[in-house]
Amino acid sequence: MIKTRSKDIETVANALLQLSDIVVEVSQTHVISRIWENGSYKLADTTRFLGRKIIDSGNENILGEIDGLVTKSFETRDNGSIEYTISHQQYTATYSIRVLPIHPDKDFLFVVIKNLSKKEGVSLIEGKWKLALDAAGDGMWDVNLQTDKIYFSDKWHEEFGYSAAEITTRTQWASKVHPDDMPRYIQLREDYLSGKTSTFTVEFRYLCKDGSYKWILSRGIAVSYTQTGEPLRFIGTQTDITDRKISEERYSGAAELLSKLINNLQNGVLVTDESRKIIFANQMFCNMYNIKGSPDQLVGKDVSKSLGISKYFYKEPDKFPRRTDEILEKNEIVLEETWALADGRVFTRDYIPLTFGNNYKGGIWKFADVTDQRNEEKKLEEQRMFYEHVLNSIAADIVVLMRSTGICLLTPLLLRMRSCGNG
Repeated sequence: MIKTRSKDIETVANALLQLSDIVVEVSQTHVISRIWENGSYKLADTTRFLGRKIIDSGNENILGEIDGLVTKSFETRDNGSIEYTISHQQYTATYSIRVLPIHPDKDFLFVVIKNLSKKEGVSLIEGKWKLALDAAGDGMWDVNLQTDKIYFSDKWHEEFGYSAAEITTRTQWASKVHPDDMPRYIQLREDYLSGKTSTFTVEFRYLCKDGSYKWILSRGIAVSYTQTGEPLRFIGTQTDITDRKISEERYSGAAELLSKLINNLQNGVLVTDESRKIIFANQMFCNMYNIKGSPDQLVGKDVSKSLGISKYFYKEPDKFPRRTDEILEKNEIVLEETWALADGRVFTRDYIPLTFGNNYKGGIWKFADVTDQRNEEKKLEEQRMFYEHVLNSIAADIVVLMRSTGICLLTPLLLRMRSCGNG
């Protein structure tokens, strides 16, 4: 499993902080793990909150309401919000508290607190956004959904080669998205902004100033809304994933070719991972064991249990699964291990463990139906025994060489003469 990068968490938290006063990271067990504060608002002592559950952080009733929103957000992955007003002597303050399940790690979410009593001019807010996006050092974007205006960080312009004056509206930006990717982008964006999905993440190709395309990963969140509840501000990051996509395409092509080759083999094949789960099975394996349906149905299943289902095919049904577990425990190479089936067929199986350095990464199982081969060998042996019996009854010097089988037979008289040195 890929561990969530700390930089990704900091980027989202800092972006949220530009339109709020406090950003709190909360775990799935409702424990407060981190707190971010902007320069205009400071908690008296953040250490008294860290490591504690929300409900245990104070006596205020609002904490119970926030705790309930957190529970619901983890269950539904939807946003939640409430407003809370406090009065102290002649001072009254109203706070907006939003619960956002947009944390890069699904086991955490953010609680965002904003003091609505503070009055800030539009120009000041715009300036704060510009500084925030520039300071983030990533390809960040900021869209006003009502005016269609779009702003990018300096890193974004460096990535794609456009000047700040060349792309100033969302329409101009959209014209550079690869035509094949645009329908998917629009669908995912609209699903998020309309509330159908709780997160916005999309991969697509974007045209650079030099005429080349780059693959990018774009993540976004709506951070402010109109009085009627419509999304107003949409911000996010764009990360260059071109190298990763090239590697994926190469791997995908090689994997597809390998899959075709394996599926055309006249042997059953299973590939397992380090936890003994099947990650690939070919059609021949299913055919050999009379498994109906696609081999894909085996993916994700435990190989020992899957092979155990087939144990009753064998003359020694209890020995087969025990031997399978023994092979996996010892992680040993097995070649042409023979098993007789209850219906008269004969199978052999090979097992090759896959290790890199000292790390076990899985294994390859190969199953072959050798019934015809073994029957032919048995037939040849019976033929040899027949001729040997006939020749043993003849008191003459006879040598028989059967070219088709390579069998050479000598009568007992000739064998005695050769042993006496007269041959």
